[in-house]
Amino acid sequence: MSWTARTKKDVIIAGTLGLGADLFCQCVCEDKDVRTIDKRRAAAIAIFTGGYIGVTCNYIYSLYPHLSRKIAQSILPANICQARTLGIVSTAADNLVHVPILYIPSYFLAVGSMQGMPLSTSVRNMQDGWSSAVGTCWLFWIPFMAFNFRFMPPSHRVRAVAGANFCWTVALDFITQKSD
Repeated sequence: MSWTARTKKDVIIAGTLGLGADLFCQCVCEDKDVRTIDKRRAAAIAIFTGGYIGVTCNYIYSLYPHLSRKIAQSILPANICQARTLGIVSTAADNLVHVPILYIPSYFLAVGSMQGMPLSTSVRNMQDGWSSAVGTCWLFWIPFMAFNFRFMPPSHRVRAVAGANFCWTVALDFITQKSD
């Protein structure tokens, strides 16, 4: 399957799961009646999740094998650079660089903007919720991504993330929306 075809499918899968996660969070975690669901928020999370996981993660994850190999080879003997080591390096890069620097800020700014918040409010929400979001992210994603990068074939990693992201989106949604 071509990168474009796979990416289109991943956008649809991730967006649909993001929408489901937000609706679950609003109805179950926040105990909202179906008639009072924040449709704009649900749409914002679905669009962000579909676009970010479906497109951005497809691109970023395609870089990890090469970057991980280069990093591992620069700090470890060549005979130790196995799939397990590359999985650990990819997990570290994803969770210690990508997530706190790109993903979490993108989430706060994009979802806030799509919900109609002024940029200053989105930035303040990001400043207030960043450490909680990153800490929770590490608890959830480090074990999952270690498994994902070690055992999943590259062509299935984004879909595995999209599936796990349902649970993560409920948690992140709850963390970022509880102050609203």
